Amino acid sequence: MRKPNRPYRGRDDRRRKNPQELEDFAYVLDVMRKWSEDRRSGTVREEFIVYAIGDKNFTLLELTPKRNAHLDIGERVYIGKNIKLRDKIEKVRRKVFYDELSDMAKKSLPMVLERIISDQEGRFIEFINTAGPLNLRTHKLELIPGLGKKVVKQIIDERSKEPFKSFEDLRSRVKGIQDPIKMFRERILKEMLEEEIPVRLFTHYQKKPAPRSII
Repeated sequence: MRKPNRPYRGRDDRRRKNPQELEDFAYVLDVMRKWSEDRRSGTVREEFIVYAIGDKNFTLLELTPKRNAHLDIGERVYIGKNIKLRDKIEKVRRKVFYDELSDMAKKSLPMVLERIISDQEGRFIEFINTAGPLNLRTHKLELIPGLGKKVVKQIIDERSKEPFKSFEDLRSRVKGIQDPIKMFRERILKEMLEEEIPVRLFTHYQKKPAPRSII
């Protein structure tokens, strides 16, 4: 009996992945021009690579832009499953690690993270309002840089009276908090840079591939 044809699953096929890990939008970190040689014809062709960060799980990505697409650092682009809605991105090539980013992408990352956090203020305020204890000794809020036990106690006391509405509301009601955006930025960067970090609040674990043997 003839087997039914199966749909081709290329590098950009996202159906096998956990839906919670997929990114629908990403922010551009850098656009690089590369030259590659066609082994068959010997000709050299120009191609562009986009380094970006997803705005849901902060996944670092390598993308292929559409031909003649103009992209700026910090620009938000659609990379979701609906190919018709991708007006500037041709395909998602792969996930990358921090040390694979270009120098410009690494330089842009803190600024772009701050923009994402600012754009998603409600998401991070919800975390402040709902985060609970990890165990008997440690509260989740203590994992955010700058939030020691005394500040965390203030937050818990204040949110029990009335939930926080914004970063400005958080700053005005809790002493010791200067810049919530930078606090969250530092936590996200920590999760990106430390592969074996015990608790991840905003990112998903991504194991680095084992180095290839040269023997």
